[in-house]
Amino acid sequence: MTISGTSGISQTSTKAQLIACSGVPVALTGTGSETALASIRIPPMGPNDALRIQTLWSFTNSVNTKTLQVKLSATSGITGTAFHNTGHTTTALMQAPNTIIQNANSTSSQVGFAATSNLFGVGATSTAQTTATIQTNAGSFINLTGILANTGETITLLRYSVELLRA
Repeated sequence: MTISGTSGISQTSTKAQLIACSGVPVALTGTGSETALASIRIPPMGPNDALRIQTLWSFTNSVNTKTLQVKLSATSGITGTAFHNTGHTTTALMQAPNTIIQNANSTSSQVGFAATSNLFGVGATSTAQTTATIQTNAGSFINLTGILANTGETITLLRYSVELLRA
């Protein structure tokens, strides 16, 4: 950030770019296999750029596990490193995680909050941070996936937004 004389503050270094945003619900039911509910193409990133992914999910309230994942990958689909990976049963009907993935001073090294912490990027945990080695300088993908333990139940991705934060 630079200060320009007495006229105010001019931001010069950080810009957020909306990559994708959808409020169209996508439902998963009838399969126990991991399924991609959305794959978002990410443009090339710099060595200190970050991604901010916000999602809203709903799911059947039962004793069966429903797994929700936010993955960074070189390809679209179900592949990639999970930066958010939680399984839910009877304690919840909805989840709204905020996932941040940061290039760690390299376009082939990423770091993020512990994927399985259930804290959604806020708070303290004894679980180690999530790391990946995805090459992001040629583009990458955010893959939003779900897995059902019981094929008669449902996971619904209600909304998502993906922002690229330029360093």
